[in-house]
Amino acid sequence: MATEAHRLQLVPPGLLEPRLYRAAFAPALLAVVVLAFSLQDQARSIASELAPPSFNAQRAITIADQIVENDGSRESGSLQDDRTADLVQARLSTFGFGAARYRFDATTLNGKRTLTNVVGVRPGPSDRRLLILASRDGSDGKLERAGAYETGVLLELARVLQGRAFEHTLVLASTTGGVDGGLGAAELAKSLRRPVDGILVLRNVAAAREGAPVLTVFDSRLEPDPVFERTIEVLTAADIPGGSENRSIPAQLVRLAFPLGLGEQATFPSNGLTAAAVSPGGEPLAPPVDAPFDPVNSIGQIALRMLTTFDGSFQPAAPQTKPLAVAGKSIPQWALTLLIGTLLIPLLVAAIDGWARARRWRQSAVRGLLAPPIAFVWLLLLGLLLRGIALTGLIDAPSLPPNPLAFSATAPIVIGFVIALLALVGVVVAAASARQGTPKGGESGFALWLAAAAVVVFVINPIAAAFLVLPFHLLALLLLTGGASRRKVVAMTVVGLAPIAAAATYYPVVLGIPVLETVGYAVLLQAGGFVGLLALVGGCLAVAAGLSAFLHLLWTAPRPGTTNGLAAPLSPFRP
Repeated sequence: MATEAHRLQLVPPGLLEPRLYRAAFAPALLAVVVLAFSLQDQARSIASELAPPSFNAQRAITIADQIVENDGSRESGSLQDDRTADLVQARLSTFGFGAARYRFDATTLNGKRTLTNVVGVRPGPSDRRLLILASRDGSDGKLERAGAYETGVLLELARVLQGRAFEHTLVLASTTGGVDGGLGAAELAKSLRRPVDGILVLRNVAAAREGAPVLTVFDSRLEPDPVFERTIEVLTAADIPGGSENRSIPAQLVRLAFPLGLGEQATFPSNGLTAAAVSPGGEPLAPPVDAPFDPVNSIGQIALRMLTTFDGSFQPAAPQTKPLAVAGKSIPQWALTLLIGTLLIPLLVAAIDGWARARRWRQSAVRGLLAPPIAFVWLLLLGLLLRGIALTGLIDAPSLPPNPLAFSATAPIVIGFVIALLALVGVVVAAASARQGTPKGGESGFALWLAAAAVVVFVINPIAAAFLVLPFHLLALLLLTGGASRRKVVAMTVVGLAPIAAAATYYPVVLGIPVLETVGYAVLLQAGGFVGLLALVGGCLAVAAGLSAFLHLLWTAPRPGTTNGLAAPLSPFRP
């Protein structure tokens, strides 16, 4: 009995040192002060030029109606799409633009196709360029007329510009693959001759008013010159009120952490080009209204004002990271990165110290180190399997996020649920390998993997790591203090997962994707290669570390009325 009492006195009540954990939050306080002093004023617009009311909306509408009547829905790369490209090339040539066709191969929602871009160039005294772009393709169903009105506006602009002098070289581009994620625009961005002072994308020009009409790249990818963006918002507000993307702070953080922007404008900044889209119908493509004269006329006038406004000395700055907009101010991403990084320091300190304590008391368990990497390898293989399935042609997955209304295939949905089930089974099996009679020591291995996963995600995308701060801190506390009941484990995990759950539901709600189709849409993003290898590695590691740690806590939680023979756990926030 005396020996047992002596052993309990030597065994620490937990693997966490509360005072050390609290002290590790000190750098975060300094980061908050730095962030407060990093606030900047948002960019101002340049003076706009008013265009004469020469745009004829009825002409544009007539062209659109003829396109739909003659060529139907014009799927990307179809014969009907090519006939529309012939029409555009002929009209641009008639109006004084040197029009040329550019072909390329790409995977669309309907398989691999040869796509065609038509680019018309009208040289000016300066070789600096201004570009208006419109996708001309549509799809069966509600998006049959998508691209038709945009093409009508583009051709009417060519007619209006025929007799007007500009300093810049003007470029009018008719691309395809818009329904499939802006494939034509992405190809054009690679080959477009520089320098280009601004690109305006015509999108949803005849759709009902829905959300902010000006779209840029509001995520962690590079964004266009803020002066150009702000000027387009001011120009648009003259015809369509509410030109700003007034997203809440949580919505902005989701966009910065998990970049997914629909529209051709999203393909340009990563190629060093400044672009924005005018889209009265919002981000996803939407069916046109029955009486499109007013919105079509407004978009035509906005495009003309854009050309006259920027046909001066304006030269855009190189694309840069998007700041966080707060109450008319902006917080640069480096300040957010600093704050998030300091919030990960306590997790690292607690995990490393817990592992050292476990080894000092000879309680270290190798299984706690093995389960998360086994789960990670399994998840990574499943992610690569999805990519392989697309490469074999079993599913048609574009390289960019397609429009949700055009996605209706059942195969990606079925594959998504099968992969999700296999992923869960694999993580459960991996976590089960770490089960043992006493939880002591093994938790430190899980905590180390939580810290490692957070650091890896932080290196790949610091803003994404912000969504791991709360759940991983709570899981680490539960692991290193020991003795938590199953009810407490579940409750704290649910609290920690709240930000991640909100982020997971953001895009389906904003883009109007049904629940079942959300799974299939996610499969397309991974299978098509939109989710890069680094993002896949970071995501798989975070899921493997978090889910295996949660399962371990559930399986090793003491039964009611017991403490596994150990002293009560310490709270990290009291000595």
